[in-house]
Amino acid sequence: RYHLDAIFNETNIIEGTTSMEDLLVGVGYRMGKNKTQWFVLNQVGIRFYDYPKIKTDDEVISILQDNKSIGFNRFSIGVEYYLNNQIAVTLEGFFASTLKRQHFWEDKRSSFGLTLGITTALF
Repeated sequence: RYHLDAIFNETNIIEGTTSMEDLLVGVGYRMGKNKTQWFVLNQVGIRFYDYPKIKTDDEVISILQDNKSIGFNRFSIGVEYYLNNQIAVTLEGFFASTLKRQHFWEDKRSSFGLTLGITTALF
């Protein structure tokens, strides 16, 4: 979600939602040989996102979504629980930081998060 203060002192506060997709590549290490294994990851990537762009024509204010991207890095620590030899449920805590300050990351470049997922071997 985003929150914009008054634009040109003419409108009220504007709120909306945006979408983000991350493309990551990195290295990691797994510890353990049984059903429960720990892992650490260090990744870098690009975050693609929509950002509200304000357009004014006379007395009409339009809010358009503009596609942007930003580089970031991410460090994760997690645990995997294997249901069988190839499928595991994962719980991961991560710290991510953008490489520069822009748009949503002007004031604060870092974030923390938690993911719950399923992982499997492709072949």
